[in-house]
Amino acid sequence: MKALLIRMTLAVAISGTMIAGQLLVADGPPGVARKRALPPKWDDRVRDAFFSDARATLEGDRPKFADGTGSTATASNTGGAPSTTAPSGGGDSGAPAAGGANAWSKIVSADTLQDEIKSYQTEIKDNVKNPSEFKGNLFKRARDDFSILAAAFGVIGEYDGDVRWKDQAVTARDLFGQSGVNCKVATDQSFNDAKLRADDLAALVRGDSLPAKASAEPKANWPKVANRPPLMHRLDAAQGGRLAPWTANQADFSKHLDGILHEAEIVAMIAEVIQRDGYDFTDDKSYLGFAHEMQTQALDLASAAKSKNYDQARAAAGKLAQACSNCHGGFRN
Repeated sequence: MKALLIRMTLAVAISGTMIAGQLLVADGPPGVARKRALPPKWDDRVRDAFFSDARATLEGDRPKFADGTGSTATASNTGGAPSTTAPSGGGDSGAPAAGGANAWSKIVSADTLQDEIKSYQTEIKDNVKNPSEFKGNLFKRARDDFSILAAAFGVIGEYDGDVRWKDQAVTARDLFGQSGVNCKVATDQSFNDAKLRADDLAALVRGDSLPAKASAEPKANWPKVANRPPLMHRLDAAQGGRLAPWTANQADFSKHLDGILHEAEIVAMIAEVIQRDGYDFTDDKSYLGFAHEMQTQALDLASAAKSKNYDQARAAAGKLAQACSNCHGGFRN
């Protein structure tokens, strides 16, 4: 240890001497030829202060300065995969950065995804009980339901952790996504297709498997998975229909902690989805800023529900409502 310290001290002193010499050479009036100082001569005692091959004494992976990531990623203290989420611009809140490059587990939990999917089983079954009622108005609700299911399965297909239906996610994503498109109109075909999807959802919840599609593309094409209007309807239901009244006072907040956590994570999930390539306005910085702010406040609200912090929840819910209002003012479609 003592020998290593001596080596380091000598190395610093020598480096200082060399830098000082370079500064002296650089000094002087412009345009005048300068004489360079002769290189110093070192005796064996000084030369021994340096390692003959410094690489042989280094430990660990070499830094990756070229791609801006510094040293290689370090696994989290939970033993999971290395973290690749970029720090957000809002300090150390842990909110993901805008632009769709985030680990899904930092946005929505596996439990929330599973509960959201299961919650549609009864409603979708009710949508297809009667062809006349379906064609009258329920086809619109079916479109919204299938689109949200497709988005949830799309997230499961990309999820960076254990979650139910992961091996079925791509198939389910495409089936429900196509049904969401079909239910834009009320026809016998869209009704029959919706009935099949109701059976598929019941089978998945029951634990059965769906037949895999040979041509399924693992990477989600998000605008085809879920059109944006149904996603906006789900956001409105979460923010205005549930989160706003549930955070209006301490009593309602305490009564709906689980529901607030669920809805806030769904809002954060949708806010991430609508920033993905292919949706309208994703090349607009104002739009991305609103979506990112919505996601940040939704995650802050989820955190408040976990810690039972009403003041934090009320503040986050207010900012979330403002972000939604600002976005609707310029980008509603």
